[in-house]
Parts: sequence; structure tokens; C-alpha cells
Amino acid sequence: MNAYDLVIERKESAKGLIFNIGGGVENSVSIWQEFGPILEKIHKKEIPVNFKEWRPGDQKIYISDISKIEGYLGWYPKISVEKGLSLLYQWVTENKELFA
Repeated sequence: MNAYDLVIERKESAKGLIFNIGGGVENSVSIWQEFGPILEKIHKKEIPVNFKEWRPGDQKIYISDISKIEGYLGWYPKISVEKGLSLLYQWVTENKELFA
């Protein structure tokens, strides 16, 4: 079950709580080393990237801590990064008018 439906189903035990919903450690992706190549594979085209120096304030690492929702509601990610990106890509391609 997806996290949103799970929270609604268990609204009494989730009432007043704030959950971080993300991929956790197992599904973290390096935007430069992993995300790009996965997207190129899905898109079937090379995607040129220009690398620049880190700027002050750039977040170099972010991993969602999903331990709270795992502990309270037993939720964890159920699809892989590649599958999730594929579904997102498909949705965006089918809804291009939303981005015009």
C-alpha cells in the first residue's frame, strides 16, 4: 500500500504525526552518477550534462530518514529507483501539457 493511503487507513494512530516519505538508504541515488544513466536508458537518448563546481549551500548528500513511518505504520518503499523513475517518465510524457 502506498504511504498516503496507509496513513489515511490508520489515521487514528498517525494523527498529529509528521512522516518523512522517501526512498531511505536502500534507494538513495547519486544524481550525477546514477540518475542520469538510468534516465538515459529510459529515454533512449544521451542527456548532456555540464558539471560545475559546488556552490556554497549546495546539498551534496540527502537520504530520507524513513524510520519513523517504518516504526509507526510498517511502511517501506516497494519499488526500485529505476522502476520509480520509469513510472515518473511515463507520467510526464503522457502529461506534457501540464509543463507548457
